[in-house]
Amino acid sequence: MLTDLQQGPEKKGAKSDRVQYDKVYVRIIAEFMPDGQITPLLMFWGDRRLSIDRVLDIRPAPSLKAGGQGMRYTCKIYGQSRFLWLEDGRWFVEARKEV
Repeated sequence: MLTDLQQGPEKKGAKSDRVQYDKVYVRIIAEFMPDGQITPLLMFWGDRRLSIDRVLDIRPAPSLKAGGQGMRYTCKIYGQSRFLWLEDGRWFVEARKEV
């Protein structure tokens, strides 16, 4: 189920040996605490709704694969660790694409 997150929402033709990543903005439902902490709860990927089981880490960090800089959230989604970034009020993930 989460392999689509690595490959992007649309799978394209023949595979190549070269992989690139896109910055894909996603819809997130989050909890905002009085102390300013933001905790993502749900992520929408295409027509699917993915529950974020747990936030493992929050830190300022760049997206080395897709570009960008923001607060990187390391999250457990269906038992797998995934990164989400909050950049200028928008959430994104690194989505893999074949070139």
